[in-house]
Amino acid sequence: MFAPLSITVGAQNLPVEQYTLPLREVVRRRVAADNPHKAISLNQTEAGTTPARKEEGMRKLIPLASVIAMIGELYAGVAPSSGAATATRITCNSAEYNPTPTQLSGVVFQFTNCSEPFGHGVVSASYSSTFNPSTSGGTDQGRWRKWFLTGTVHGRYTGNYQFTSNTDETVKNTITVLGGTGAFTGVEGKGSESCTSTNAGATFTCTEVLDVTGL
Repeated sequence: MFAPLSITVGAQNLPVEQYTLPLREVVRRRVAADNPHKAISLNQTEAGTTPARKEEGMRKLIPLASVIAMIGELYAGVAPSSGAATATRITCNSAEYNPTPTQLSGVVFQFTNCSEPFGHGVVSASYSSTFNPSTSGGTDQGRWRKWFLTGTVHGRYTGNYQFTSNTDETVKNTITVLGGTGAFTGVEGKGSESCTSTNAGATFTCTEVLDVTGL
């Protein structure tokens, strides 16, 4: 059971209903407002219930209704959290060097310049590729790690490459960010990378766009 609400006046603790309109007047005004063209009699009661007893029961409900109304006001302005993390768009421009461009697997290195909070850094990546002589293209995949001043970021990539001449090559990769260290601990994300070469893959100019959470 709920205890009646009360307010303190001086040293006395008085019931809230002593400061409300008489119940009959409250009911009369509400019904009159909701039904301006309908006359009612407050002496009409449910079968077996006297007017005095019915009024007493309704007066006991007023404090509880007040509590419910106050709780509703407290929660009305609280928006539920969507739980969705906000991604930060990171763009990196890199110069890539492959010491063994004629091999189908190996390691490449990059000097990179990324938007904040990454900044300038260096990158190492492994690669394992296939080549189809009939199309002058193939697939590649591998893992990478970027070193920055305040931490590292690592992940994997998959993609494909295409030669348009004996020396010109384009690469398109899908990037997955798997984690980091230091200031970038807990990062995740995904993105894309586009690279071009004019010397048969010995060096590349690359642009990478990542959407990263956890920064």
